[in-house]
Amino acid sequence: MALYHHAKMVLNDCARLTTDVRAFQRGLSGTVQVGIAAMFASHIVDSVALELSAKQPGVSMVISQGFFEELVRELIDGRLDLMFSNFPAVAMPAEVTVETLYSVVSSIVVGDGHPLFKRRNIGKTDLVEQRWVVADQPHAKDFLEQFFARDGLPVPRAVVRTNSLGLMMSLLTSGQFITAMPEHLLAREFAARTVRRLPLSDGSVTRKAGLIYRSGGVERQAVQLFLAEVRAVCAAQVRAQTGVKT
Repeated sequence: MALYHHAKMVLNDCARLTTDVRAFQRGLSGTVQVGIAAMFASHIVDSVALELSAKQPGVSMVISQGFFEELVRELIDGRLDLMFSNFPAVAMPAEVTVETLYSVVSSIVVGDGHPLFKRRNIGKTDLVEQRWVVADQPHAKDFLEQFFARDGLPVPRAVVRTNSLGLMMSLLTSGQFITAMPEHLLAREFAARTVRRLPLSDGSVTRKAGLIYRSGGVERQAVQLFLAEVRAVCAAQVRAQTGVKT
């Protein structure tokens, strides 16, 4: 299995070099293959793509969206040069480098029309019989189980699992489902008061986010340029959030 994995990684690296050679022949600076968590498609990574394409029009970017576990597999076997994602509470493969650049706050939320939307006093027991929608990934399943297990409660039975962020948003705003979602995705809904954080003592969790890449696998110029832009955009976001001026 280890030999197969190594051979697959070598083949993908060779394919990447071939792509770069063809890019150079067309006058480009190379191609960077990036995997991103869905929550960053319209936050941070969109700014990176805008800035880098303006500053370095010769860099070709291929940006794929996915969930953490599948992106890590693609990174390890060489299909991706790097990832930008939040970091779930799981063990990272030994062969990758993790570079923390950002913090993501996720909260348990409901939409207008949900029976709990206007309730002031809410306990976890009120959530067990409600319908939930969660990401169809191991770390999301673990979060839900641990959230209720801390109070000796069973996991809700009515759970929809999906790999579609759009479906999660749609079910949330229908007013029929509860979910845990990154707050930056709900800025408009919070402002319009159509989505509400539930008043729970442990209803929010802060996770780190940033870059993940294979150790020693980011030497190519196109990859370095993308990494530099990600770091710059994240630094600007952190300054904006904290009010720190440079």
